[in-house]
Amino acid sequence: MFQIRIICDAPDVDEITKRLSGIFDISDMSRRYPTRDAARVRVYLTAGHRQCLTLDHVPSGATVQDWPDAETAYKDAPTVLKEINNVLELSLQLGRPGGRTPAAEREQRLRKAALLDRIALDEVGTYAPDVAVNAVEGAEAAALALARADHEQGHRELPKDHEAVASYRGYVRQEYARWLTGQ
Repeated sequence: MFQIRIICDAPDVDEITKRLSGIFDISDMSRRYPTRDAARVRVYLTAGHRQCLTLDHVPSGATVQDWPDAETAYKDAPTVLKEINNVLELSLQLGRPGGRTPAAEREQRLRKAALLDRIALDEVGTYAPDVAVNAVEGAEAAALALARADHEQGHRELPKDHEAVASYRGYVRQEYARWLTGQ
């Protein structure tokens, strides 16, 4: 836990607090004081590092889906280095004339999310949790981006309450395994 001090105009406090709560776990208790010249306010917030959404840390109200494990999903996948090259090539293809199609966008999004998931798995297996946190957060963000895009496009059987699922990394594994077998 740590404390954040903000000095700002009074009308900006709520927006600043809202944005900080997207990055940190912010306690509901804050203290507000006027600055010495009384023109602005000082706000003190108690914060902590945001916990990663993993199956070990499931927020109350979240559901856990029955998705395949990583070993099953990635058993026939190319090496991580090869997949990095493939994802980069797909990204370049999207920038070329005629290269941006819904199928190409989804494949790039799916393969990027799977790649980041595999990197995070390797980091967690190799390093301490505080060292691997960036890789895990990147994998979680890419997985959620894939799930949201698929949900918006009505793809597969994505749950309607997609915001309440603890982690979409399992969804990435499911979809990647389906994509690999469909090739």
